[in-house]
Amino acid sequence: MSALPTMGPSLLLPGILLAPVLAMLMIVFLPKEEAKTIKIVAAIGTFVSLALSLYAFLTYNQTLGGMQFNVTIPWIPDLGVTMALGVDGISLPMLLLTNIIGFCSIYASWNMELRPKEFFILLLILITGVMGTFIARDLFIFFLFYEIVVIPIYIMVIIWGSSKRVTKEYAGMKLTIYLLIGSAFLLVGLIALYLAAAKNGNPTFMFDQLALRQDLYSPAFQKVAFGLMLFGFGSLISMFPFHS
Repeated sequence: MSALPTMGPSLLLPGILLAPVLAMLMIVFLPKEEAKTIKIVAAIGTFVSLALSLYAFLTYNQTLGGMQFNVTIPWIPDLGVTMALGVDGISLPMLLLTNIIGFCSIYASWNMELRPKEFFILLLILITGVMGTFIARDLFIFFLFYEIVVIPIYIMVIIWGSSKRVTKEYAGMKLTIYLLIGSAFLLVGLIALYLAAAKNGNPTFMFDQLALRQDLYSPAFQKVAFGLMLFGFGSLISMFPFHS
């Protein structure tokens, strides 16, 4: 692994994240009649992300461990929001798995004939949002990526979903309601955590900095925040018993 050439850490994760976004923007300007070209562009975008993810996986320093390939760009300084990206020994395999599934999903949908342009645009947005949740090091950015996933899921279900058990519209709306309710509880929990950590006058959403301020979280507060996040994540990831 150490024999592999190294890539600048400030470029790797943004490259993984932006490859499907650039492919999606290219598809936006392609005519809908060019279905084959649209599919090829989507395949190339996901392949680039997969290749870069594999590169990150192979060059990750397992001896050192911890967060690597870090990128930190201030975004909203007054609120302590930072475009912070990074991967560790847990998130990196999940990022690689996401890109494997994303790349395979393009070819699993290769024979899609119903509005292929819109389908692949939404699929690329969905893949980008899922990747973002695994590499975000800022709670606000994490939540933003999580919410990016909701819109394409709803549209894809009501247009291309199965209607064997219930109508596609019913399934899409029900799923969206679950996701929005879960997001509401999760957002309240994240804001509570942020406000509690900002008592010393240095607001931040960064994971590592919030972890260092455990003295600011009373046992009662920790139970409430944990309950909100448990309900929120339980609904978002369809975990029993928070989902039907």
